[in-house]
Amino acid sequence: MNLLSISSLVAALTATADAKCAIDGSSSALTLTSTSTLSPPSTPTSISISTPSSTSTSTWASESESDSSPESASASSLWLPTAGTTWQIELLYALNDTSIDVDVYDIDLFTNSASTISSLHSAGRKVICYFDAGALGTWEPDVSEFEVSDLGSVMNGWPDEKWLNITSPNVRIIMAKRLDLAQQKGCDGVDPDNVDAYNNGNGLGLTQDDAIDYINWMAGEAHA
Repeated sequence: MNLLSISSLVAALTATADAKCAIDGSSSALTLTSTSTLSPPSTPTSISISTPSSTSTSTWASESESDSSPESASASSLWLPTAGTTWQIELLYALNDTSIDVDVYDIDLFTNSASTISSLHSAGRKVICYFDAGALGTWEPDVSEFEVSDLGSVMNGWPDEKWLNITSPNVRIIMAKRLDLAQQKGCDGVDPDNVDAYNNGNGLGLTQDDAIDYINWMAGEAHA
C-alpha cells in the first residue's frame, strides 16, 4: 500500500479505544483515528447514530490543521469524521438498504461488494468497512490462511469465534491483506474490532502492551 505515515496520531493511540482508519479518496491514504466514542458495539447490529459534540477525532483534526509540518499538512487533507457526523451501522448482513439519510455507513468488509460501496459514494456517503482484527470467526473467507498457533480461546458469547495471537507475524500478514482489500473495494475507512483480548480470557497470555503494539503496527501498516 502506498499510504501515509502519521506518527503524531500513532503516539496518541491507546489500547482501550477502538480504532478507525480513513482513506483519502485522492491519495488512497489511510489515517487511524482513536474513536472510543464512535465505535459500534461488539454485537452485530444496525443503528443510526450521531457523533457527540466533542470527540478525540475532532480534537486531533484541529491540531493537525494548526501544524505546519509536511506530515501534518498531509494528515489534514485526509477525510476524518467530525462532531455531528451521522452514522448507519449494519454489520449483521450485507447492506440491502442504502436509503438511510446519514453521512457515513459502517458495513462489513467481506459481505459487501465494491459496487455497493460505489453506490453509496454516488449518493454522497462515506463508507467505513468493518472487520475482525483481534479474533477469527469460522465464517470468514480467509480462515484457511491462519495457523493453529494463531488461535486462542473461544470468545465468551461467540462459540464460533476465537481470539487471535496479535503478536503472530502470520496474523499481521493477513490483516495487511484485509487493509489492502478495503482499499481495493473503495472503503473510505476501516473499523478493526476486538483488539481488547488482554481484557478477556484469551488463552494466549496477551497483555495490554501487546494490544498497544498491535494497534501501533496497524497504524504504521496503514500509513506506510
